[in-house]
Amino acid sequence: MMANLPQIRSLFPNLNIFESKAGTERCYNSTYVSESAKKKHKIAAFILNRRGRPFILSSQDEPHLYCTTLLSDAIAQFHPSFKPKWNYISAPFFKGEYLFPQAFVDYPDTKVIYRVNNLIM
Repeated sequence: MMANLPQIRSLFPNLNIFESKAGTERCYNSTYVSESAKKKHKIAAFILNRRGRPFILSSQDEPHLYCTTLLSDAIAQFHPSFKPKWNYISAPFFKGEYLFPQAFVDYPDTKVIYRVNNLIM
């Protein structure tokens, strides 16, 4: 049984519905893209626009650009409250606060999508 147009429109307010004059054919065209999906596309574009920039593995208080900071900066552009935890390390050639991938895993509301032998992807 096919739902009537008012039911469909009430369930899917962002769906454009076209009906033939005979009333027998219906075309559903969704023009809705969630805000979440839009932000994900913007984050991806932000990252892609930084291709070719030099890799700089430095502490938080110095100019830096490495994989986790690139991702963090991209997310923060569109989610200003995103602030993953930086960790202090003191090792030869490295001293200061650095952003490790674990900060993303530990961040609230993060969803782990794949895990292999305790290695998170």
